[in-house]
Amino acid sequence: MIEKIIKLKNVGLLADAVPLQPIALDEATIFYAENGRGKSTLASIFHSFSIGDGQRLVAKQTIDSDDPPEIEFIVKYGSTKRTVTFSNSNWQDSLPSIIVFDSDFVDKNVYSGFEVGNHQKKALLEFALGGVAVNLKNELNQINEKHKLAKDRNKELESNLNNYRGPFSLQEFLDLKLMEDVDQHLEELKQKASSIERSEHIEKIQLPINLEPLEFDLGYAFKIFRTSLDEIGENAESFVKEHFCEHSSHDIENWVSNGQDLLSENCPFCGQSISGLELIQSYRSYFSKEYKNLKLKITGLEASFKSNIPHSLRSDIQERLKSNNNILDMWMEYIEISQINLDLSSFGDNLDAFRDTFLKVVHTKKENPLDVLGSNEDFNKCNGAFDNLNSVLSEYNDELNLTIKRIQEYKTSLILGDLDSLIDKIEKLEANKNLGSVYVQESINAYQKTVVEIKELDNKKKGLRKELNQEMVETLERYKGRVNELISSFNANFTIDQLKTDYRSQGNPRSNYNLGIRGQSVKLGKRDDMYTDHSFGNVLSEADKRTLAFAFFIAKLEDDPNLQDRIVILDDPVSSLDLNRRSKTIKIIADLTVRCKQFIVLSHDAFFVRDLREELRAPYPRSIEPQVHQIGRTGAEYSSFSNCNIDSICASEYYYNYKLIKDYSDGVMGLSSREVAKAIRPLLEGYLHRKFPFEIQRRVMFGKIIKSIEEADSSSLLANLQSEISEFKAINNYAKIFHHDTNPDAHNVVIVEVELSKFAKRAMNVVHKA
Repeated sequence: MIEKIIKLKNVGLLADAVPLQPIALDEATIFYAENGRGKSTLASIFHSFSIGDGQRLVAKQTIDSDDPPEIEFIVKYGSTKRTVTFSNSNWQDSLPSIIVFDSDFVDKNVYSGFEVGNHQKKALLEFALGGVAVNLKNELNQINEKHKLAKDRNKELESNLNNYRGPFSLQEFLDLKLMEDVDQHLEELKQKASSIERSEHIEKIQLPINLEPLEFDLGYAFKIFRTSLDEIGENAESFVKEHFCEHSSHDIENWVSNGQDLLSENCPFCGQSISGLELIQSYRSYFSKEYKNLKLKITGLEASFKSNIPHSLRSDIQERLKSNNNILDMWMEYIEISQINLDLSSFGDNLDAFRDTFLKVVHTKKENPLDVLGSNEDFNKCNGAFDNLNSVLSEYNDELNLTIKRIQEYKTSLILGDLDSLIDKIEKLEANKNLGSVYVQESINAYQKTVVEIKELDNKKKGLRKELNQEMVETLERYKGRVNELISSFNANFTIDQLKTDYRSQGNPRSNYNLGIRGQSVKLGKRDDMYTDHSFGNVLSEADKRTLAFAFFIAKLEDDPNLQDRIVILDDPVSSLDLNRRSKTIKIIADLTVRCKQFIVLSHDAFFVRDLREELRAPYPRSIEPQVHQIGRTGAEYSSFSNCNIDSICASEYYYNYKLIKDYSDGVMGLSSREVAKAIRPLLEGYLHRKFPFEIQRRVMFGKIIKSIEEADSSSLLANLQSEISEFKAINNYAKIFHHDTNPDAHNVVIVEVELSKFAKRAMNVVHKA
C-alpha cells in the first residue's frame, strides 16, 4: 500500500508537486484536477512503479528543467514500512500489485484510435486469462521460441548443405550413396570438358587481318606532269606571266582566270572599251578551255594522292600491327606462334621520300601548269619508294598468312562434344564427393536432428495448444459473460460476441471477437474498413469504446484471485460517459474498493469525485472515508497537490450565496462584508427562480421579478407573493446599491455591519418563510 507521497519533482507539469507536507494516501484516495494538470502523469508514475520501468519517467522529464525526475514514496509492505525512491533514472524497488486503468491500458489492450490491432488482441488475451491459462500460454510461448530457434537452425543448415548438393534436391543429396574412385572419374570428365570448353572459346577468338597494299597510278601522274599546251603562243604566255610578276598576289592567276568569264567589250571598272588590247587577247589565249582542264587534272591528282597515301598511313599501319599482335597474344595460349612486325622506321623513311618527291612535283605543276615536269629521276625515285613500301607490306602479309594457316589447322584439330551434358555429370560427381566430406556429414547429422526436433516440438505444440484452447474457451466464456453484464448495466446498446482465440499471428494465440449491435454481428475490422463497411471504428461512439475498455478491465479485476492484495489506479474512468454510466461506475468502484488493498481514482469531473466520495461514505457494504486531494495550478504554470474542498467546487451559485449569508447571519467570523452584501440579491433571485421556474423566465433579475408579482392576476401563482411585495422592495432597495448594473459607484458604498446583518437575516427569512 502506498501511504504517502513525500517528493515528486521534474515529471511533466509536476515540477515540485509536494511543496509543503507529504500527501497522505488511504485505503481510498481520490485526486481531482482539471484537464491538463497532471492526472495522467501521476497514473504513469504509479504504472512505472508497478513494473520498475524508469525509462518512461525519464521521457516525461519536465521540459524546461535540467534536473532529472525525483520521486519518494512511503510504502507499506505487510506490517513494515519503507521509503522507495526514484532517482538516477531507476526505481529503488517495484510494486507489482499495482494495476492501472488509463489511456495506456486502453491503447495496449483494447483499441487504438479506430481499430483493434493484433497487438491489442494478444495483450487482451494475456490480460483476461487466469493463472492456469497464463502458465500454459507461457509454456506454449517457450515451445514456440524453441520451435523458432530449431526452424532457424534447420534453415541455416539447409542453406549450408545447398552449397554442396549440386544439381540434386536436398533430399536426393541425402539419399545418395558414396561412389568408389570418384576422383578418377572426375578428372577424366574434367579433361574432356576442358577440351570442349576450350574449343568453344577458341572459336570466338578473331583472326589477324592483312595490311592493305598501297594503290596509286604513278604513270598517269607523270603523264600529267609532262603535259603542256602547244596552241598557247609563247608570246601570250610570256606576256601574261610578265604582267603577273608586276603584281605581288600569289593567287593572281586564279583571279584573272575567273575574271575571264565576266569580261565584256568594256572594262568592268572604268567602262572603257578593251577591244583590241594585246593584254586581253593574251589572257584569252592563255586561259583557254584546254588549259583549264589541265589545271583540274593537276588538282585532282593531288587529291587522289592524299586519299591513297594519307598522312595517317603510318599511324594506321602501326594501329593495325598493334591490334594483330594483341590477337596473336591470345592465340599464343593455345599454339606456338610469335608476333609479326615490320620495320616502321624504314617504312616511314620510304614513305616520306615518296610523299615529298611527288608532292613537290605536284605543287610546282600547280604553279606552272604549262611547264613540262616529272623528270625520269623524279619518276624513278617515286616508283622505287612506292615499290619498296608495297614490298614491306607484302612481306608482312606473307608471314602473317603462314601464321593464320597454322591457327586454322589448330582449330580443325579441336575436339567437339556436348559440354552441358558433361558439366551435369561433373556436378553430380562433385556432389557425391562432397557427401564423403567429414564436415558435410556433420552438417547432415545436425540437419536431421533439427528435423526430428521440429517434429517433436510440433507434437508438443499441438498438445499444449489443445489443453490451452480448452482452458481459454472456459476462461473467455466466463469473462465474456461478465463483460456483457457490465456493458448491459451501463445501458450500452452493444455486446461482445464470439470471444475466442486464434493463432493467426505467427503461431501465438490472440483474442478475437465480434460486436453484437441490434441483432447484427459486426467484425472488428481494420481502420480502413470504417470507410467501406460496419466495423469497430464506426459503430461504437467514443463513450462506447471507453465503456468496453472499462468493462474488460473490471471483469478481469473482479475475477482476480489476488484482488485483496491489489492497488488499483483508475485514471478518468468516466471520461466521455453519460450520467447513467457515471452512476454505475461509482457503484462498481465503491464495491471494489472494500475488496482491494487500496483504490486510487483520478478525475477531472468534480461532481463525479463528490458523488464517489458520498458513495464510499455509505454504510453498505462498509463505510470508507476517502482522502480527497486536488492537483492545481501553481504560479509558475506547473501543478502541485493541495487540499480539496470538493463541496465548494461543486456548489452552485445559489448554494454558495445561501451558505455565505447564512454563515454571516449565524455570526461566522472572517467573511467579507461586501461579498455578503453582493450575495443578497442573487440569493433571492435564485430562490424565486427555483420556486416558480415556469412563471419567472431565466435570467430575470429581482427588480423585474417584483414588478411581475405586482402585476400578476389571481390566476397566476405569483399572486401568492403579493403580500410580500413591501418586504421584497425594501430588501431590493438596500441590496441593489452594491451592484454596478444599478449603481455605477457600487464599489465605494460604505457598509454598515448592523444594517447588513439586519438585511441578511431578512433575506434568509424570506427563503425560510416559504
